[in-house]
Amino acid sequence: MQMYPDADILASSDAMEHGSPSEKLESSTNLEGPASLAVLFMRPSARKFIMEWESALPSDGRSGERAAFNDLFHRELVQLTRRNDNLASVFRATLLGGILSTSAFCSGQAYRAGLQQRIHVRPFVVHTPHPGTGAAAKKFVLRELGLWRDLPEHWTHPAGFLTYDNKLPATLWESAPRGALGELDAPLRAESMLVNHQLSQYRNAFIAARVLGGHSVVQPPVWLRGDLAARPEGGLAGTVASAPSAHIPVDAIIDLEALDKDAPNGHRESSFLRNPQGSGLLGDRLQVFICPDMVMAECETGDAVVWPLFGEVRLKPRRTLQQLRTALFEASKGYQVIEFKGNIADAMILSKEEVQRYSRWMAGWLSHPPSKLHQEETRYDLFWDYPGAAPQSTRMQTRNRKVGLGSGTPPAPKQEAPQWWQGLTHS
Repeated sequence: MQMYPDADILASSDAMEHGSPSEKLESSTNLEGPASLAVLFMRPSARKFIMEWESALPSDGRSGERAAFNDLFHRELVQLTRRNDNLASVFRATLLGGILSTSAFCSGQAYRAGLQQRIHVRPFVVHTPHPGTGAAAKKFVLRELGLWRDLPEHWTHPAGFLTYDNKLPATLWESAPRGALGELDAPLRAESMLVNHQLSQYRNAFIAARVLGGHSVVQPPVWLRGDLAARPEGGLAGTVASAPSAHIPVDAIIDLEALDKDAPNGHRESSFLRNPQGSGLLGDRLQVFICPDMVMAECETGDAVVWPLFGEVRLKPRRTLQQLRTALFEASKGYQVIEFKGNIADAMILSKEEVQRYSRWMAGWLSHPPSKLHQEETRYDLFWDYPGAAPQSTRMQTRNRKVGLGSGTPPAPKQEAPQWWQGLTHS
């Protein structure tokens, strides 16, 4: 505010492009676009603005605060060409306002994309203001960026950690759309298949972690080829607008608040094992290879304990949970990390009772429950590949092309939830 003594209001932005080549205030498009409330400076001269802003808030006082702010801020906004500081006339021409540099005050997504590096600006603040997300998701993003300092217990776990390859089949990757999703069902369906494949991997990882003793799952990012890196409510807008492919944080699909509640201490960020404090764990890992169908001669069925040879075991695909537990539960003891290699989506096959049990457990994990989605949107579900588990999942419609990320599994009734690593009986 000392640099801009005439400014009444200065706010940050979630924009993925910069309109200023330095630490100066944004100009042009970013000034006219929505402001973020992550970093907000206001002088006493903006008192009337604050009073109107407060009166415009909905009864809960929080959900519409950003929309109400932008409505007032942009009311009769006029860019003042006679000024060289990029301040504009805002709030019915009664105040002067500006947007802070998106490189110096950048969002987590802008920082991930290297926005600040393009113009050689060192960020002063990195903020995670995504609407609709809680502290768990914001902390997750900062951990991914290496900007969060955790306590020592973050790097340990009583059962250990489980990680997996989230490699994608070339046929799926090539069929997924590049750039915008387009107007036809085919690109949208291809993108859905790409996401669904990764959801199967994600689901199986958490089930395997639970069956094998309650390990904490190291969550990989989600890979996309389209522009699906935006939540329907705008949480991650514009993240891959100029990229042919991109990965997005898992919280774009997974509700980390719900995950924390249902699986406390049950997950870690994808950068966990790349961090210097976590990378040492890889020296004490058991690698579990899921054999492809064409190479199964030397792979185990899981009918007996599979003792590791040089830290490796090989399993045939589509094992029952009992076979998975029999093969690995004893064999994995003493290892800090279990690493699944190959396609973990093929590692197991669930019985009808197991599908029902685990779908109830995971019912709230996807970011947007069905009740919040328009009926014509595509819905994703963690059990999309089990017929009858979620009859509304991945439903394709022809009029509304927008993709909403939400669970098609009905929410489970509130009952006593099993502890994360307390045993289940598998028969």
